[in-house]
Formats: sequence, C-alpha cells, structure tokens
Amino acid sequence: MKKASGTTEQKKKLDEHNHQVVLAAFRSSMRRRYNKGHALLRNIKRHLPKLREMMARLDAWDGEDRVYRYYHGSFKVYQLQYTVQSMVKVLKSLSPSRPAVLCPQFMEAVGAAMGDVAWEHSHNGEWEKRCRPFVDSYFHAEYFLRMAVKYGETLKEAPDLLPSGWAALLELYGIR
Repeated sequence: MKKASGTTEQKKKLDEHNHQVVLAAFRSSMRRRYNKGHALLRNIKRHLPKLREMMARLDAWDGEDRVYRYYHGSFKVYQLQYTVQSMVKVLKSLSPSRPAVLCPQFMEAVGAAMGDVAWEHSHNGEWEKRCRPFVDSYFHAEYFLRMAVKYGETLKEAPDLLPSGWAALLELYGIR
C-alpha cells in the first residue's frame, strides 16, 4: 500500500512540475508576443508621418482615381500595381522582424499586383480577369495601411485586449 501512495505522491509532484513548465513556457511566449507587438507599435509611431502622407495620397488621388479607372475600363488601372507595391514596401518597413515577413494570406491577396503587368489591347476582352485582381490587391494593402495609421495614432502601448484592427496587424506580422 505504501508503494502505491508514494507513486501517487510522485505522480502529483510530476504533474505539478509539468504544469509549471507549461505555464512558464506560455508566459514566455506571451511576453515575446507582447514585446513584438510593442516593437511593431513603436515602428508604426516612428513612421507615422510617412504613413499619413501615403494615406492622404490614396484618399486624394491614387486610390480614388485608380479604382475609378477599373470601372471606367481605362488602362490606367494597371498603375494600381505600383501603388500596391509601395504600400507593401512601407508595411514591410514596419515589421519588428528582420527580414520582414508578412503573412502568406496577405502576400497571396496582393500577389497579382506585385509584378509588372503591362496593358495590352487583348486584355480588354478579359477585363475582369485581368484588372480586378489589381483592385482586390489594393483594398487588402490599403486596409492594413489604414489600420497602421489608426492604431499608431490611438494606441499608447500594445494592448492586452485586442481591437480587431490591431489583431489583424499582429496577424500580418505573424505575431498573433
């Protein structure tokens, strides 16, 4: 009987030790995430003037005009590629990791605009297939740029309770 009692006591001690190890690993992981989130916010705040300037250009002309060009059927929609590429470059510059890595879903969403596709007359017959991916890419990149500006202006530190836009930024940078 004593042996069973000793074994039970040893099992309890081992379970408690394992629990403490798992808890310590979880706390360490959360601390790393918080530190990366704080570094991201610091980078956003450092680049806030450039981010605001880019948003102002998008709101005033680049985005507004290029999306209009899609609906108008103008080859000028192809210039969205360069707008998206500029936004992706800025978003990468905010990354707390080096080299900067943005989440695969985002890179897939903006992938159509990351090349250098030139307009050809034959594209007019496939307008939706050829041009809508540029517009879709634009909206994905513009969303993250807008979230960076919003939370760069409003957050004082990386929050524990995550607003959806901030959580999306953490996903973009692989922090969440």
